[in-house]
Amino acid sequence: MINHLIKLLDLFPITAKMCGLDLPERLQGKDISELLRNPQIKVRENILSANNKGASSHLSVKDHRV
Repeated sequence: MINHLIKLLDLFPITAKMCGLDLPERLQGKDISELLRNPQIKVRENILSANNKGASSHLSVKDHRV
């Protein structure tokens, strides 16, 4: 099992790379394919998430602490 912080933005780069596509430099997501070979590496130290739905908005920070 791999237990790492990744974002949905990270799914496009790994999918594109596995399909043999070139990745534009402007992508915000990270290629996480190295996790498949080495589950010990860290891709991200933390993740900031913002959600603004109508009258309620949420801001959250996630890191490796449980």
